[in-house]
Amino acid sequence: MMLHFASSNATTLPRAHADSIPFSSNKIPEILSRLSVPAGSPTTADIRYTLAECEASPTPGVAAQTCVTSFESMIDFAASNLDTRNIRALATRLNKEDGVTPRQTYMVESVRPMLVASHDKVACHKVPYPYSIFACRTTTAELYTVTLSGTDGTKVEALTACHSDVTPTFFDEKISGASGDVPVAAVIPLSFAHREGWVGSVLFHKNDLYLGSKMMLHFASSNATTLPRAHADSIPFSSNKIPEILSRLSVPAGSPTAADIRYTLAECEASPTPGVAAQTCVTSFESMIDFAASNLGTRNIRALATRLNKEDGVTPRQSYMVESVRPISVASHDKVACHKVPYPYSIFACHTTTAELYTVTLSGTDGTKVEALTACHSDVTPTFFDEKISGASGDVPVCHFWSQEGRLWVRK
Repeated sequence: MMLHFASSNATTLPRAHADSIPFSSNKIPEILSRLSVPAGSPTTADIRYTLAECEASPTPGVAAQTCVTSFESMIDFAASNLDTRNIRALATRLNKEDGVTPRQTYMVESVRPMLVASHDKVACHKVPYPYSIFACRTTTAELYTVTLSGTDGTKVEALTACHSDVTPTFFDEKISGASGDVPVAAVIPLSFAHREGWVGSVLFHKNDLYLGSKMMLHFASSNATTLPRAHADSIPFSSNKIPEILSRLSVPAGSPTAADIRYTLAECEASPTPGVAAQTCVTSFESMIDFAASNLGTRNIRALATRLNKEDGVTPRQSYMVESVRPISVASHDKVACHKVPYPYSIFACHTTTAELYTVTLSGTDGTKVEALTACHSDVTPTFFDEKISGASGDVPVCHFWSQEGRLWVRK
């Protein structure tokens, strides 16, 4: 997709300074004078536009909204609506210190859902003004971290929101063709796009799993090392220990790897997913086996996984055709799923699951053969590190292929 990540040069004022400047459509002449803005200039138009938007009637369905004129005020609004000052900020990050990038094509490299309770989110967007003004509101959007790669080599960890309700909200607008059946995705703070960019573990309806069906997939392996338990247990694994973790692993504080660490720790420490009997993150293969054995009630277990006919496991993103679909017979509650999550070494998010299981034979255009472990969920409510797809109503199970690094544990 064509995107432009641009930073404004607007200054963020301290609260005392910001509060001393009028912020009202009734005070526009005084505002222009205080800010030395010519009356007929484009900046004046920005001021009039933003003041009008900030003073508009509340958006239907939004619990709370406001415009804030300082970072301190933003924190107060977020804390008030989240009922705690123990909060954290998420944002889009670029691998360029100056944040200057051209408008260019970006390719989606990964999509990672963020697990945040539906109403536990406050969004703040910068709006046009001579200094930093943010339009803030509560939101129920689904959140994702999308890794984007630009044609000039720019890497972006893009905070992305998907709205099931495409009715215009505060400073948003619906896009052409949006009907409410497909969520509308917004890369924060820029471009809109239909939510179609899944890579790797594409989600699809079970009705689409038939002989001859084709879909675009990318089976990719990470280079993360799996540590022995003794080594893994010696390394802190807690959001409270991030500085120590970065030091132990020699990870630069502002790097994409540091962002992966923060993301995974937050997900692993999130509240238990409703409907999941047990879930955890494990830092070693031995811990994974212990968790699976404990929940399956026996150590007589075996692991299922996706297999490729390539020793190096390296394949391009390409079209695959379904050649066969074979059900795997396992009792409903006798399954433990473990998915690898982003981290410098192998970390797995494990949880019990009641999904239906299949082995699907896929044939790629380059001759690659894949025996893909496939899970189909009748309940499309998001589970640990999973998410629902557009149009899913619960009547048709939602399925996904597993990467070759994941493991599904069952009794022998």
